[in-house]
Amino acid sequence: MDDRFLTAFLSLERHNVAGHTLRPFSLRHRLTLEAIDSPLLPGSPNAGKATPTDLILAARVCSMPDAFEAVRRSRWLDRFWLVRMTLNPSRYMEQLGRWRGYILDTAQHPIIASKTEKEGRRDSGVHWMLSVVCGLKRLGFTEEEAWTMPEGRALFYFYADAIREGAEVRIVTTEAEAKLPAARAAVEAAVAKARAAAEAKGRKVGKR
Repeated sequence: MDDRFLTAFLSLERHNVAGHTLRPFSLRHRLTLEAIDSPLLPGSPNAGKATPTDLILAARVCSMPDAFEAVRRSRWLDRFWLVRMTLNPSRYMEQLGRWRGYILDTAQHPIIASKTEKEGRRDSGVHWMLSVVCGLKRLGFTEEEAWTMPEGRALFYFYADAIREGAEVRIVTTEAEAKLPAARAAVEAAVAKARAAAEAKGRKVGKR
């Protein structure tokens, strides 16, 4: 069984960061954080440069139904948390850890591997999030549901449908991932054994 799949569909944990109760991380949340160039966008190379202000804004975006309105709105509780985390760095690190836990819990993506490598593949110019939303709409979800459902769940639906339609990709489960180190070690051991046998044979030939 794939633990990422189970987390995407069964996780019921509620997350609270900097006084905000967060909704499951969705494509709309990602789009908004991308639009404001947030260092707390999952996968951002600037994650290490995030500040308490960045954390509060990200938490606000992910706590409101209208993510764009969240960028414009502020409240006294945000100012309270800003002062609290600025004066106490350990408090900030604690809340940052909660944010990371929230992302791990609600943005579990399927890991995809291509079955074949196609040459000459071109970029269509369509943003990948829009492709996912269009794919979910084709499955019968409304546009609002596509943008607001947990991101990991949306991607599992999208790739499952793509595979059903014949896409040359497969989902790598956590169970398969766990077997990779053992398989790699077995191959390396076999190679080492073959090399040792070849070297031993070479030494015997040299003595003749």
